[in-house]
Amino acid sequence: MTEFPLQLAPELRKEFVRQFQHYLRDEFELECGDLAAGLFIDFAGMLLGPVYYNAGLHDALALASQHNEGLAVDVLALEKEPNPRPSGPAR
Repeated sequence: MTEFPLQLAPELRKEFVRQFQHYLRDEFELECGDLAAGLFIDFAGMLLGPVYYNAGLHDALALASQHNEGLAVDVLALEKEPNPRPSGPAR
């Protein structure tokens, strides 16, 4: 399977860059330019993206499993008992 890098919408990437810059300024009194902040956002996405993606897959699988268990109960509820053998003289 070919993997493609995560492509953020330009507006969303700009917002992440801005928020990262504010975080560095507020928490560490560090200034960070747009290029450096953008490169960090790209790196963090490359590093953490698959982790969050895989967690989402596992959550979806757990949800699907719960749904399938309920479906199995519903299907098994449709089972019918065999008809009893009529009593009477055997021939």
